[in-house]
Amino acid sequence: MTVRDVASSLVEQVRHIPSQPGVYFFKDRRGRFLYIGKANSLRDRVRQYFSGHDTRPMVPHLLREAAYVDWVTTQTPLEALILEAQMIRRHQPRYNVLLKDTRNLPYVRITLQEAYPRAEVAFRIENDGARYFGPFLSVGHARRVLQFVHRIFRIRACDLPLDGTRTYPVCLLYHIRRCSGPCMNYIAQDAYRADAEAAARFLEGDRAGVLAELERRMQEHARRMEFEAAALCRDAVRALREWTPTARIIDPAGRSIDLVGYAAEAGRIVLVVFLIRHGLFVDRREFVWNRLPGLELSSEVAVPLDDEWWLQVLTQFYLTVAQPPDEVWLPVGLAERSELEAWLGRHFGRPVRLRVPPDLPDADRDRLEWVGHHARQLLRSTPE
Repeated sequence: MTVRDVASSLVEQVRHIPSQPGVYFFKDRRGRFLYIGKANSLRDRVRQYFSGHDTRPMVPHLLREAAYVDWVTTQTPLEALILEAQMIRRHQPRYNVLLKDTRNLPYVRITLQEAYPRAEVAFRIENDGARYFGPFLSVGHARRVLQFVHRIFRIRACDLPLDGTRTYPVCLLYHIRRCSGPCMNYIAQDAYRADAEAAARFLEGDRAGVLAELERRMQEHARRMEFEAAALCRDAVRALREWTPTARIIDPAGRSIDLVGYAAEAGRIVLVVFLIRHGLFVDRREFVWNRLPGLELSSEVAVPLDDEWWLQVLTQFYLTVAQPPDEVWLPVGLAERSELEAWLGRHFGRPVRLRVPPDLPDADRDRLEWVGHHARQLLRSTPE
């Protein structure tokens, strides 16, 4: 089959495409996904590929390889954006800009969906009902935080199937006071869950709230003359007060913000995201593309960073983020800004506000520019 035949067959398929919101995808002769995109109107968006209105350099390469175009309709544009992010993550199409971090980032996971939650290190976020915290800068950092959680909140590390109907012999962690012994029913289920939820709030950054709760418990145990339990709370309070985060303060106002910067030149792109949680710098994520699909390296070629590129990159990125920010500061404005805010709110279960330089006061605009400067330096220092 010639390239012209393939193109004409695609045009024939497009004739039947509806004008509803949805996700479209091109496939090759073997049925492999080549490109996945979303559209407010499938008919209008897909026809742009054949009308010459889509001038992205990868389009001619995509159409030469594509044998089929298919689509899935959705009720709303937001549902289309959600489905697009899920499909890109699952199928990793070669002509989509794929977000790949070279690091295997660790998280701390608390399995709050279980009757007796566990605390452990995990290396990927699953849709399993657990709470994930991180990512951390290293496995060692994650394990140090996990050890502190076991020491203060005495959350179990084992994977015994605890449901309150069967007991198991306690292990060493109970004897060294790193676990409260739910396997032998040494602690009531509601009290154990309260400890697990306090651990989750601590990992979210609510140290003051957790301290207040532990002090209240200490006083209550002392009033009841439960002196051993009061001593455990006292030791936990002391340890929490002495806890010094390894992250440095970058926002005195204590906000949770992601600052996004980028640099592009000669077909190469660098994206940098600084993650600030409760005023502390917790991580920096860097992504480098030396060549975008269908884009030859040339100093004369402008890298097409349009709304479609930004939405695909940002939705892929936030599928890997466990702790949501309150705000995301972007270096560019997006026509579909409200749509992305709706996606973030639905994904995290809480509002996330997008802000761009005109929205920011001078000091915050300078911080965002500083991240862009970091991206430009990284672009110059990264070999092609």
